[in-house]
Amino acid sequence: METLLKEALWAYIIGHNPELMYDLQENYTVGSYLDEKVQGVQGLAIRLLSEQHPKALIEELCLRELTRELKPSRYLYLKCIFEEEFPDEAALYTDSGILVCEVISMLEYCKPILDEMGFSVDNEGESGIRNAIIGHLYGFLYTVSE
Repeated sequence: METLLKEALWAYIIGHNPELMYDLQENYTVGSYLDEKVQGVQGLAIRLLSEQHPKALIEELCLRELTRELKPSRYLYLKCIFEEEFPDEAALYTDSGILVCEVISMLEYCKPILDEMGFSVDNEGESGIRNAIIGHLYGFLYTVSE
């Protein structure tokens, strides 16, 4: 089950938090990160096994716990806004194969705003945050890159 959880966590990171994926790869810490995180849910898995829960449920609950601190995905949030509000640029980046890297750059650029506004699962749908990000992305696209 440990290997399965590591693989599931890594797949989640690749799809939802590619900025973390690149960071872990760049620092050669993928293995230690996954080991540490899976070790952290070992007690939960053992308890659920002892209570004879189905394996699929145990995996789901453990993965939910493993990904709790990775939510909401800032990457997916920015990517969605970028694709909706700047469709021409998004299409160009997609066609050029640079969308992921550019959204990660946008994420770094928007990080202070997201931090300041306390971006979280509880407020990710608020229009104030979205509007601030749209304005910030406009600055990223048309000021920084000129």
